[in-house]
Amino acid sequence: MRHAPVEEAFAERVYGQLDVPLSALGRERSEELGRALADHHPAAVACSPLARARALADVVVAHSPTGSGPESSGGAAASSGLEVTPDLIEIDRGRWTNRLGREVEAELGDEVRAFHDDPWNFTGHGGECDADVAARAWPALERTVERAGGGTAVVVSHYNVIRVLLGLALGMRPADTFRLRLDPGCCALLVDGPSGWDLGPFNVRAPDPARERGGEVPA
Repeated sequence: MRHAPVEEAFAERVYGQLDVPLSALGRERSEELGRALADHHPAAVACSPLARARALADVVVAHSPTGSGPESSGGAAASSGLEVTPDLIEIDRGRWTNRLGREVEAELGDEVRAFHDDPWNFTGHGGECDADVAARAWPALERTVERAGGGTAVVVSHYNVIRVLLGLALGMRPADTFRLRLDPGCCALLVDGPSGWDLGPFNVRAPDPARERGGEVPA
């Protein structure tokens, strides 16, 4: 799940790892989606420590029948409740951070194009590449799945982290993962099948148990 919308003042900025606040709509959406997910009785929940992600995860845990309340973790898996881990924090955007996206495109267009051409390796902005994100976020996903013990595992994070995780799970080329555009306050379902991970409903506003497979990936 991607966190809900942030304050309008940040919406056009490259905010990355900045701990920007949710908008009023974002807070409402976090409550709505969190309650919907709690109805599916998640067996394990993990989230980024940034407030915009934590808000949604807290709702999931608070309203889950088996939830034991939130508990922080510095990286090791929590035995129950919520694991809050920096491993799921948004990608470090380096010197692009807190700049308007259109300014970055205009002044550093070559860097932006290089990132989209080779996101797995590009660190020309002084921040992280996709390989860096994968090295910390994939183990966090695996820990959450293991804690879930065959049940539903919920991960609340950020666009680039989710893009990298889905790309790895589906065996996509890194440059193709930008097709996986998950909007704020929406979720994607990964189903663990006999041949590996399959993508179910994608970029949806609420989980739908009647549709475990066949989600569409927007162009």
